[in-house]
Amino acid sequence: GVGLGAVLVAAVTLFLVAAVSHYGTGRLRQLAMDLSRAEVARQLEARRTSEVEDAHRTIERMLAEAHARNVQLETLQAHQEQLMQFLVHDLRSPLSAVTLSLSWMEQELPIGTPLVESVRTGLAVTARLDRMISDLLDVPRLEQGRLAPRKQPFPVAPLLDEVRRSLDGAARLRKIRLELASTPNLHIVGDAGLLIRVVENLATNALRYAPSGGRVRLEAGEAEGLQWLAVRNDGIAIPPEARESIFDKYTQGSREKEGRRGYGLGLYFSRLAAEAHGGRLAVEDADGWSTSFVLRLPR
Repeated sequence: GVGLGAVLVAAVTLFLVAAVSHYGTGRLRQLAMDLSRAEVARQLEARRTSEVEDAHRTIERMLAEAHARNVQLETLQAHQEQLMQFLVHDLRSPLSAVTLSLSWMEQELPIGTPLVESVRTGLAVTARLDRMISDLLDVPRLEQGRLAPRKQPFPVAPLLDEVRRSLDGAARLRKIRLELASTPNLHIVGDAGLLIRVVENLATNALRYAPSGGRVRLEAGEAEGLQWLAVRNDGIAIPPEARESIFDKYTQGSREKEGRRGYGLGLYFSRLAAEAHGGRLAVEDADGWSTSFVLRLPR
């Protein structure tokens, strides 16, 4: 008995109530999701802030520890250099006395006698020892750029001959033939004191690794706008992958089979001295030689 109008009114009312209820529920759901997202974002931001602060404190602590270690290392380095200077002074005093005695003997002995040649060999060896002592002092100066080469032209033949005489005894002991080869009247521009130590270091290593009865050659020349000094030997070849690393500080070559010491401070000093001259020291391939160290210098 309900009229059609009442049914329509009731239907519209129910529809409106349902629409309002659904809309309100959706808004509440959306509001709850927005609040949840905001809370999650707040917590994530708080966590990131905490982690950043923790990382900042950790970095500050690590920097402070690194600074403290750096200060300790600088102090140790200063003490080491001071100790090295004391040792060098103590070593050079008796060496100077030996050198003076040999020089006196060279002047007093008759010229041309075999004993004079032995005295001269002894003088060459003491000069070599003095240069080895100088290497210990000059490595840190070269590293820090405090040692500038005194460049001037000088004849290369006497340099090679002095190295040969200083190593002649060691070469004869192992029956190794020391050879010299250079362009006639060649003059090289550089610090003769540094370069003779470079050649001597390279020749010492060459003698160490050359086989008994083998050959070591000291060479000098010029080509393509460069002047070069080379030390070659017929020992075991250096692998290509090790040709750069052998010039690193304290790096040694592997000769476990013969139980010999490898490349160390000498090659490192030689590389620094070459770079101080604006040149380059490298291991190169050469016909007839298994190992060739070549120092190339700008003219």
